[in-house]
Amino acid sequence: MLQVTEKATAFLWEAQRNRQCRGTTYRLVERRGGFGLAFDTPTTDDLIFTCEGREVLCVSPTTAECASHLIIDLEETPKRRGLSFSVRRG
Repeated sequence: MLQVTEKATAFLWEAQRNRQCRGTTYRLVERRGGFGLAFDTPTTDDLIFTCEGREVLCVSPTTAECASHLIIDLEETPKRRGLSFSVRRG
């Protein structure tokens, strides 16, 4: 199953709050053989990830199935702070 860490949802919540977009959230999308994020309106059949009661990431059932091996986490280095997408082994 797709895994999104608490640190990643907190990062998305912060980014979304700073953008001040009402009614939309990040959506996990397939891109060029991988995954990325876009802004979209959640639908009733989406898998929804929340932070502090606010929707921060939506994933369609089809994308969730394709991303079942994916882990989305927050990566922090001295030069960069952003999301990392890695593949769960095993």
